[in-house]
Amino acid sequence: MGEYTITPRDEPPWRFTAGDFATRIKHQWPHAQVGCGDLPGSPMLHVLIPADPLSRELGIALDAEGWAVTLDPADPAAAAEFTVWYATQLPGFDPPVYLIPDDFAAQIELRPAMRPDHLLAELAPPPVPRPDPRAVGVVAADLFDRLVGSTEYRRLVEHVRLQRRRWATFTGLPLVAQLDLDPSRDGGPLLREALRVLALRAAVHGITASEDTAATLTVPAPVDDMIRAVLAEYTLCTQISQQLGMRLVRKLTDFDHLGWRRGDYTHQCYRAAGFDEPDDRYWIDADEARRRQQELDRRYADAGLVRGGTRHAIRFDPVPPPWMVGY
Repeated sequence: MGEYTITPRDEPPWRFTAGDFATRIKHQWPHAQVGCGDLPGSPMLHVLIPADPLSRELGIALDAEGWAVTLDPADPAAAAEFTVWYATQLPGFDPPVYLIPDDFAAQIELRPAMRPDHLLAELAPPPVPRPDPRAVGVVAADLFDRLVGSTEYRRLVEHVRLQRRRWATFTGLPLVAQLDLDPSRDGGPLLREALRVLALRAAVHGITASEDTAATLTVPAPVDDMIRAVLAEYTLCTQISQQLGMRLVRKLTDFDHLGWRRGDYTHQCYRAAGFDEPDDRYWIDADEARRRQQELDRRYADAGLVRGGTRHAIRFDPVPPPWMVGY
């Protein structure tokens, strides 16, 4: 966790008022906790955007002048996400506005149409720079074809399909509208998307020899759920990996916090591999995914499930043995 400042170097002609800035933040993050400064020299506005885990919480303070913002606490991913949103709220970029980390290792000038993953790559670069998407696409297309043509492919597909009752989660697959995991409906296409992403990540790993860099290819939650369903078939995946000489990668990185967004690095690699456009039924943009998850959470709460289905208060009353039941 660290501290970041977003500010122009010179006094700008614009200002944010506490009420206007609070409204904008609540529109983007409905669960944000907002308070107004009431002491001389204190921030005009302070905001806490809660998160689970707590390490993802984001603190925001608008200074008394209305044009400098401090992020504390903030991790690089949260700082990148907020900064890109903040850039869309500015009336202009003259004078220039900068994101300044607390260690002053870099001062990043804000610009229109910034992308969160590109900014995060500057704040917390992967261990090895991500290769050109075109190079990734060439390798990934070949790996995908070899995977589908492997001797173990049909067994892998069949085993994954047999386990579809165990795939379901509360925060991933249910984001797909009117989900049906039958292989002839959503099960088949989701499996295809999972294998494509595994081929893309294997391509990055093959070029960079870095799992951490390969894992920065972010995907929407429904596709990630299916990737975990595939990798749960550990023995078959190991055999395929050894047979084809490809590394099947899934691990958490700071980039996962941002979610998938059209035009990001994953999207560029996906298109470069010749996979056409990602199907928007499964490739759900991060903002829309957040909106759908909030809707699901409301419905889960009505059924007694809280925190995205990680807790419930349902009691399972014991069923009496048959000999105790009267006839």
